[in-house]
Amino acid sequence: MRLTFDTGETIIADHEAGDEIIGQIMCDGRRYPLAEGENTVGRQSESSSATIQLPTSDMSMSRSHLRITVHRLKNGRIKAVLSDMRDAKKIQALPTYIDEEPLQPEDAYVLENGDRITLGKTKIRYVK
Repeated sequence: MRLTFDTGETIIADHEAGDEIIGQIMCDGRRYPLAEGENTVGRQSESSSATIQLPTSDMSMSRSHLRITVHRLKNGRIKAVLSDMRDAKKIQALPTYIDEEPLQPEDAYVLENGDRITLGKTKIRYVK
């Protein structure tokens, strides 16, 4: 599915019509749907264990850079919590930033629609 917005931005959605979308991340015009539970995001690689692997040559992003845990609350609303997965003792990848603020490995951040996230030098956006 291809969507175009007033801004001229074209989005390619990687999901089937009728699928419930509980949140997604956008990167380079592609949408990556999030599943309920734990979603790991990182650089695409044969050795990556990330559930969402971004096709990039950005070596400043690790193969498992961050975690987005999606919870369905009792009232039916969705809560997505981001945490950095980089090892604080041996950080080689660049830090994760939320709207230009650095996220420390021990931090957890509740995502809001439109939050801009930087993994290494790669920029993504969270969309509900």
